[in-house]
Amino acid sequence: MKPFRKMVLAGLLSVLMVPVTMGVAHASYYDNTFTVEAWTGPTGTGSGQVTDNASIGSMPSQSPLATFTYTGPIDFVNDNSSSGSNTYADWFGKYTSGISNFKSSDSLSTFLGTTMSTSNFGISSYLSITGNYGGSGGTVTVNHDDGASLYTIANGSYTPVFSSPAPTSQIATSGFLSGPNAFDLIYVEANGAPAVLTMSVTPEPGTWMLFATGVAGLLFFGLGTRRSKTAVGQI
Repeated sequence: MKPFRKMVLAGLLSVLMVPVTMGVAHASYYDNTFTVEAWTGPTGTGSGQVTDNASIGSMPSQSPLATFTYTGPIDFVNDNSSSGSNTYADWFGKYTSGISNFKSSDSLSTFLGTTMSTSNFGISSYLSITGNYGGSGGTVTVNHDDGASLYTIANGSYTPVFSSPAPTSQIATSGFLSGPNAFDLIYVEANGAPAVLTMSVTPEPGTWMLFATGVAGLLFFGLGTRRSKTAVGQI
């Protein structure tokens, strides 16, 4: 193999191996269409109140404020200070255009103008974000300000991937997301801005190794075939 071809092959393989060596997270490994249910109201556990505990067992008993489909990445960041605006519009940011099939007694504009939470836990919001993960398995990392828990769903049963339900300052929580599986990401926004929820999945290294090996094999095969044809033409 000529030195130039070796360099090209080495470069391609190094690019393919980046997710393994660098641990890069790829949001594209889960479907980018989700069903969202959102509750907002006075903080508490009684009728008409909204819990500040992000777990399936704490899901509000009343009907959600809104139900809708969201298409796009889970990448919601409101960096306002605790005294700043903390609406759904602030949180969704540029991704509000990804909302469709909106169902609520309020209009979409009214919903987006709703304050998600206030300081001192006066108002809280509880969100259930369900989607599908099509990979064979990988490390999921969720950055969140306040509580977040992730569950896989199979035959109506919920299995925790990780549980960090209590309100907190921004942290990263990780776990192993098996697949293919449906999942439910529970998020609670409480105690005012900022409000953060991002999610990414890094596939198992074995998946990338197999892919890289396959591409390398195709490249070697293609180069070898080309050399054979050239040799035959020279006879």
